[in-house]
Amino acid sequence: MNSTKIEKLSIIIPCYNESTTLALIVEEVISVSLKNTKKEIIIIDDGSKDNSPKIINDLQKKYPEIKFILNEQNVGVPEGLNIGIRNAAGDFVVLLN
Repeated sequence: MNSTKIEKLSIIIPCYNESTTLALIVEEVISVSLKNTKKEIIIIDDGSKDNSPKIINDLQKKYPEIKFILNEQNVGVPEGLNIGIRNAAGDFVVLLN
């Protein structure tokens, strides 16, 4: 059986006003062990009006595998996911919604 080695997995998390749950979600994603596979976590903030951008900035300082993309205006989940996919560098992409 031929197997493909996954060197990097891109995990895309769209965000809009998620200040109460965002850190918990990211901590859960970080805690998942993928053995020798690196994680790239892309968080797309879609014009949040709450504290979400600050939380993402703080998480990004703590975890270098986080990539933060800020949309100044809300473009909706589908476009946010497309932005994340276009910025993903992993061999495979997982979408969290």
